Amino acid sequence: MFGYDTLVDAKVLNLDALTDHPSGDQDRKPVNLEVTLFCHGFPCTSCHATSLGPDGMFVLAGSISLARNAYLEVEFTLNDSKGKRLYRLPVYINEQTDEGLDLKFVNTFSNAFHYLDS
Repeated sequence: MFGYDTLVDAKVLNLDALTDHPSGDQDRKPVNLEVTLFCHGFPCTSCHATSLGPDGMFVLAGSISLARNAYLEVEFTLNDSKGKRLYRLPVYINEQTDEGLDLKFVNTFSNAFHYLDS
């Protein structure tokens, strides 16, 4: 899609981070991030991400009714040295709690987020 960065965009890839190593919730950092979830290409809800890491993110989505392992897209904006970048990435619902959704990135290059290394 035009206007969006993805994890395979060479500008945001950290090729050294593409080695196989375990990642998980312990690698996530606390964030205060507004995100939009898309289902079948259409926005289904706006919510708030509280943690972000190479494997995924946790979003406060309230009582949204979505099936576990449902595939979605998540859209969010991050600041880096070049300014704001808009990301729209494929995710699936790993777990749903009363508070929200644990989303895992589908892309195999999820360890390549350059800003998480700093």
